[in-house]
Amino acid sequence: LRTGTNPVLIVCAGWKGKVNLEDTLFAGAVTELAAEFLKPACDAPLMAQHLYRLSRNNPVDFLKASSHVQRLARLQITKDIAFCVTESIYDVLPIMKDGQLVNLKK
Repeated sequence: LRTGTNPVLIVCAGWKGKVNLEDTLFAGAVTELAAEFLKPACDAPLMAQHLYRLSRNNPVDFLKASSHVQRLARLQITKDIAFCVTESIYDVLPIMKDGQLVNLKK
């Protein structure tokens, strides 16, 4: 990303056509990491980045009131939440190539 010249688009899935907090925090984390070499084209990445900064010391606690965490709690699968907010455990960057997502490093 640092040396590329192509536009960067961060796509977050959301839930049933609506924004969700955990995807927004992910977008904010990516925006934070790329802030020194990418300039956002609108305010959405900046809002995500600010939410990420607010949450980064305790993302599990920050997400407790979110609809997705509440749904997981009802299904009794909250153990996945801490894993899902763990940063930098995989060295993968998916990119779109010929209509398919592939790892940038391959």
